[in-house]
Amino acid sequence: MVAQDKVFAGSIPYMYERYFVPLIFEPYARDLATRVALADPHRVLETAAGTGVLTRHLARRLPSQTRLVATDLNEPMLAVAAAKLHDDRIEWRHADALALPFADVITQALAKMFPLDPPRFLARTPHGYHDVEAIEQHVTAAGFSSVSIESVDDVSRADSPTDPAVAYCQGSPLCNEIEPERLVEATHVAATALAERFGTGAVEGKIRAHVVTAVR
Repeated sequence: MVAQDKVFAGSIPYMYERYFVPLIFEPYARDLATRVALADPHRVLETAAGTGVLTRHLARRLPSQTRLVATDLNEPMLAVAAAKLHDDRIEWRHADALALPFADVITQALAKMFPLDPPRFLARTPHGYHDVEAIEQHVTAAGFSSVSIESVDDVSRADSPTDPAVAYCQGSPLCNEIEPERLVEATHVAATALAERFGTGAVEGKIRAHVVTAVR
């Protein structure tokens, strides 16, 4: 991961929460919160909490005595999360936690717009980390055992091609790779490419998440 991939600042956290969360993260937050609640944990550590979509679902499902520490590398993201959820069980902490169709179309469209230096964030982490065998090897090497990986398929939906274009171009660190004065133009280029591929009305595409369970 290059340094700028870690920067979710400025307007990015707000765009992320408004556009990215419903586009991709909401269904998996519900799924993961249900899985965690079944374990009836006393303490939960959430890494890469972002703007808190999973945290909110965990707060609804976990017992009143369960304590949750939600961490993220970016304090601006946590600020948005904390503003949306007030719960004494939750501690917000700044910490480094050390095959999406929309992402593919947008990456290709922006590569044509910036041929000499194409924005590549969507081809790197987090969307580039999907090799199940590699993930299992990394988890095992980190000292975990009983590794189980389940692939969960869902559908990403948006009211128009503009929503995913804004989500990716302005709600992720891809924004940091686009010249500020051309951000609106880049978003339009992405929206146009999505419209050509998926239509001008409501759009949808398949999404997949790998749910990794392990013991340490």
